[in-house]
Amino acid sequence: MFKIKKNILLLISLTSLEASESFSILPKVDLAIFFDENDKNYSSLGKIVKQKESLNYSSSVFGGDVGISAKSDDLEFVLQGSGTTSIQNRSKDDEKINAPYFDNDRKDFFYLSNIYLSKQFDDVNLKIGRQKYNNELVNLNKRVTTNQYEGIYLDYKKDLFKINSFYFDKVASSTVANNVPFNHNYGVMGYGKGYKVGEFVSVSEHISNKDYDINGAIVSDITYGDLNNNINIQNLYVDDFFDTFDISSKLNLVYGDFNITPRIGYIKQVDVGENYYSYDYNHKKIDASMYQSSLRFRYKDVFTTFKYASSSSDKDSVLNGTFISPFSNKLGWIIGPQTGHSFIADTISKEFLAGVNFDIFSKKSVFLISSIYYDIGANNGLSNRSLDTREKYIYLNTIVNKNLNLTIQYSIAKNIDIITEDSDNFRAYINYNF
Repeated sequence: MFKIKKNILLLISLTSLEASESFSILPKVDLAIFFDENDKNYSSLGKIVKQKESLNYSSSVFGGDVGISAKSDDLEFVLQGSGTTSIQNRSKDDEKINAPYFDNDRKDFFYLSNIYLSKQFDDVNLKIGRQKYNNELVNLNKRVTTNQYEGIYLDYKKDLFKINSFYFDKVASSTVANNVPFNHNYGVMGYGKGYKVGEFVSVSEHISNKDYDINGAIVSDITYGDLNNNINIQNLYVDDFFDTFDISSKLNLVYGDFNITPRIGYIKQVDVGENYYSYDYNHKKIDASMYQSSLRFRYKDVFTTFKYASSSSDKDSVLNGTFISPFSNKLGWIIGPQTGHSFIADTISKEFLAGVNFDIFSKKSVFLISSIYYDIGANNGLSNRSLDTREKYIYLNTIVNKNLNLTIQYSIAKNIDIITEDSDNFRAYINYNF
């Protein structure tokens, strides 16, 4: 394990000792006001577990990141705190407190989330400390706050080639981790069994709720090409737990005002070393795989996208081959406001999405409408029954200016898990960043 303070001092020693002619201290904020309303009806099992037939609740919160950025030439120091606070009267019933906006105890919180030193060396950037990272395997998981990671980040960019690697040994979860269903073993679905909102814990404790002596995790992301035509490879290695490999390719075909963009991908996960995760599952192996594809059509400002994914199953594997995804609830391209089930074993997932880009009072906006279908087979590993999960949603985002944007979305979902028969969710939020 590395000592974060020593690495910050090391980075400082790599910088010039000469006085800088360019020095600035600026605020660095990413704040939002959220309104969220939910209406749930429980299944037969849910009525037994929850001792009620339905639940209606809402939350209004304010939160995000606030701090400063101090820059001197190619050297930057960032210090930020993150948290949330409720702006409506809190219910005395815990079930009516919208957990994904608060800490593990469903309370307001604030903590030191970002503290890092960054240095630019020509085409290379080095960053040491508590920081954010975002790709498909290690994600922000953003709701009000984001996942935060403590480690060393390095990236290199040259022409069409981009590569970054990030070693981390501690994790603090975003508020959205509290989405974990009634059974905390569902922590595979993007969060980890030992997650702590607003508190840094070791990688092994985050994943398994046990603090094993491991060497942390390293994620790498390599892209060759531009935004429209590229090959991308991502890999996440967690010492003595698992390795996840993700490869995808995208091609953009242009015919005048008409664009066709096919994309294909494959994800594979296997255990490595001691495989501590298997200790809770009769020492079974970790072996999961998923194929993904999408086809996007665009004519001027109007577009449609069809996505398809298929995951395998193996009864000799942990959770029958469901992916272990403790750092990302974005593992897979098919994701809705309330669902993200494509990486569950024995699942066929489909999404049809249509949208349009337009202006509202000269402000750039996008409107989406989507239907998502998950056919979860009986060999899914999370329950002993099949599940027919559906979600439909609409989404509107308007960029008011370069610092301010407004988002409104409404979704209707059925059979999110084995205790929820249907769930309606409305969210509206205003986000300001500087």
